[in-house]
Amino acid sequence: MSASLDIGVDSNWLSDKTFETGSDGKLQIRYTDPYEYIEENMVLTDEEAVMSMVEEGRKRALEGRDERLGIRRAVAPTDVYHSNAASSISYIGGADGPTSIFLAMKTGSKEESDQEKFETSMTVCYRLANGREVRRTYYLPLSAVMDSYEALYRQDAYKESMYRILSQEPGQVKQVMYREAGQLMDVSRDSRVQEALLKAYQQDMRELTVEERLVEMPVGSLVFMTDQENTYLQQQRQTTRSAFGGMARYQVEDVSQYWPVYPSFERTMELLREQGMDPGTRLAPEKVERITCEVQNYFYEQQGELPEGEALAELQKINPNYREDGSLVIEDSAAIRLLLKAFAEDDSCRMNYLCETVEGGPYCTIRTENEMGVGGMLIKNRITPEIAELFAGIPLYNGK
Repeated sequence: MSASLDIGVDSNWLSDKTFETGSDGKLQIRYTDPYEYIEENMVLTDEEAVMSMVEEGRKRALEGRDERLGIRRAVAPTDVYHSNAASSISYIGGADGPTSIFLAMKTGSKEESDQEKFETSMTVCYRLANGREVRRTYYLPLSAVMDSYEALYRQDAYKESMYRILSQEPGQVKQVMYREAGQLMDVSRDSRVQEALLKAYQQDMRELTVEERLVEMPVGSLVFMTDQENTYLQQQRQTTRSAFGGMARYQVEDVSQYWPVYPSFERTMELLREQGMDPGTRLAPEKVERITCEVQNYFYEQQGELPEGEALAELQKINPNYREDGSLVIEDSAAIRLLLKAFAEDDSCRMNYLCETVEGGPYCTIRTENEMGVGGMLIKNRITPEIAELFAGIPLYNGK
């Protein structure tokens, strides 16, 4: 018997697009769920890691069934991102001081710090000796099976069937582009550079570990556009130009898969530097004019409304960066430099669910010198007491 595993935290961000030739001779997109590719190509023979995860999922499914039937008392759920308990409100500048808000941003609520993390779906497909296939879907927190998940993620058989880029051949690459901070840049049209970069990326991706994903966010992403993808993109752009008076509405992300570039991808990062990309520097402090952090949700969830009148005036004495619409507007260069150290773009967060962001937000929008907006979150493991102080007066979950 062999098996395949489709684990949501690894597959949810993958593209569902493949290409085929239509009756008119033109390329067209065929939408297929990534699990089809995974089931077709993944053959896991390490039964210990697979069965450990399956047994945990099965156990939780049975517990959920017993709770629904009243056989087992349900445990009150604690949400990974939010806690509405009034006792978990803290104001920096109050009795607990900066230490309290620092701990709040680092650890979230007490319920969260004690609970299991990284809830995900998991679909297992068994291939039996008689040729029959049996599928089961479970839901479980990866933290409950982390050792097995780490062992699974180290297997080439798992990664190569999860990430199509690992089977891509240099001859299939038409164009390579790098994206960071909302900017898409052509890396090189030289086939030798493209081949070297593809090989470097494939090796770095194969060596990526769960341990690295727990502490790192991608600094940017790469797209290795195939000839089919490029042809389809140009075909659709020409169509939309004709239909919308010269406007080319199709973008690269409409046809191609972006792949994360982690700080630990040393080979890939070095080759990008050689091509002038300088990854991880597109949001340098000197390029940023202001950062706006949306903190309304903390007030609404903890107090039911935004502060007004005397409460607003008192809060703005504590934190002059606070605006009455529920946002913090950071324009001081030193404060901007601090926040950027903990910032991760939306795309990076989407590609790596394992590197936790601060509970419940705050959602940050960076406005650069050319008026471009880049949205994202703050990474929990990079919060310092100095960063926490920027949120003076904002009610956060302090774990009490």
